[in-house]
Amino acid sequence: MIKDTVIFALTSSVDLANEIAQQLGIPLGNCDVRHFADGEILVQLGESVRGKRVYIVQSTCNPVSSNLMELLIAIDACKRASAAFITAVIPYFGYARQDRKARPRQPITSKLVASLLERAGANRVITMDLHATQIQGFFDIPADDIACLPIIAEYFQNKNLDQIVVVSPDHGGTTRARALAERLHAPLAIIDKRRPRPNVAEAMNIIGDVEGKSVIIIDDIVDTAGTLIAGIDLLYKQGAKEVYACCTHGVLSGPAIERLKNSNIVEFVCTNTIPQAAKKAQCMEFLKKLPQGIHSMAGDAGKMLSGGQRQRISLARAILKDAPIVVLDEATAYADPENEEKMEAAIAELVKGKTLIVIAHKLPAIMNADQICVMDHGNLVATGKHQELIQSCPEYQKLWKAAQDSSEWKVSTAKEGR
Repeated sequence: MIKDTVIFALTSSVDLANEIAQQLGIPLGNCDVRHFADGEILVQLGESVRGKRVYIVQSTCNPVSSNLMELLIAIDACKRASAAFITAVIPYFGYARQDRKARPRQPITSKLVASLLERAGANRVITMDLHATQIQGFFDIPADDIACLPIIAEYFQNKNLDQIVVVSPDHGGTTRARALAERLHAPLAIIDKRRPRPNVAEAMNIIGDVEGKSVIIIDDIVDTAGTLIAGIDLLYKQGAKEVYACCTHGVLSGPAIERLKNSNIVEFVCTNTIPQAAKKAQCMEFLKKLPQGIHSMAGDAGKMLSGGQRQRISLARAILKDAPIVVLDEATAYADPENEEKMEAAIAELVKGKTLIVIAHKLPAIMNADQICVMDHGNLVATGKHQELIQSCPEYQKLWKAAQDSSEWKVSTAKEGR
């Protein structure tokens, strides 16, 4: 059967198709996709498909219409070349969110796309984590919706996190979040969200307990990341210890990358249903801006959007934004003793002409500091002297109490003129 199988990769899914072909032990089929100056597209098959089972791999992600046309043209080319069976492998099914008439006079575009695929000549469709599973019913040909949840669950199981809570970013994702929670043997929480208009979300409150917990927030699609960031902010306000985020389809359009870089998320995990190399490179640019001593503490740069522990990135951002004094909460940039000297040197170089106080592990005695800026999850929440903050700033009070309970107090100070 394998010898009668041909896999073609179109523009958006070349890397994924290569991985599939390697798993099957067969080479990718030869085809040439050309985009002409006037916007027309030509897909030229480079080998015979007569009597063969053809798989065409193409996510209909951005640019959606162009990628969709490539797929339709490729299906038509295979049909006219006498392929025995044509399967459209669409890891990310574009237009899946237009699955109903939300308002009068609106189209149901996902049904239109299903009809186009059938009319072009597809005999079967394989996709992953459809935004709405009922889209399978739009097809009159077999349509398989493969779940990515087992892969995501295995990834987090291997991290051995303590006190996990799985969070759904809205009521619609509760089934997905519950399935992950069951695999991780963790409780479930739900964010009560309102969406005043498309791509704009406002998180309202949380149903469930997240205080002091490692939170994993899961969604099927992260687009502009507005929903995700609103949820992350709310989770930290409700006392979450750390927040991880995961999704199947990392669309990451518009301001999504900047939002993720500026958030206090520990790690963002997505699959490769949509190619992420360019977006990952944008995230790496932030790490490249960090001084060497801080960059060395920035975690595993190979992980998509991962900046190591959020406290370390909070420190880096504070320095880059010229915050005069930084106080980090509990776990800190000094968590890795091997890099402590590099961090000290980098800080000393950066804070010439400023006043900087960096707290390590637990809050030390800084009662005589000229000024303290309290950073909570990367945000500047208060400034002032110790006596002022201990009376007026809850975040500082919490840190100070932690310091009193700790036997490991360390401080690095560099003051103006020193």
